[in-house]
Amino acid sequence: MEKDIEEYRQPWESTEHWDLRKEFLLAHQGKFSENRLLCLAQAFANVEILGCSYPQAVMTQLNALAEEVLSLRTLQEKRKKNCEILFVKGEDDKNKRKNPVNDLGTYTKYANKRPNLPFQNQHYNSSPQNYQNYHPNNRMNAAAFFNR
Repeated sequence: MEKDIEEYRQPWESTEHWDLRKEFLLAHQGKFSENRLLCLAQAFANVEILGCSYPQAVMTQLNALAEEVLSLRTLQEKRKKNCEILFVKGEDDKNKRKNPVNDLGTYTKYANKRPNLPFQNQHYNSSPQNYQNYHPNNRMNAAAFFNR
């Protein structure tokens, strides 16, 4: 490679992305033309870091070249560890629960109470008297309605 290896780093690359790509570049320096090596290194980092996929021929070549990148196994183990899901056992004692459980088995603020709705058991009338903050002496226009 003609330039210093650090000059190939892109300003948007994270440290993890760059370290993986840099190791790939150094491991395969001299095996390909500079342009091809840069393309393969970018594709390799995209596959491993971002989960991208490429045509089968490229993926086969990247898999073969990945064997010489030593930090790849560390990265994969780190990712596997970060993806583990930890489960915490919930409380089984009903006395320790903050709110009672309603018929559906879910916690709600008003577990077994019906909420008191203002229009409950009334025929819905779309007249302006049913809107909140309506005063019969005021003329209600569209702007006033939407600004309430």
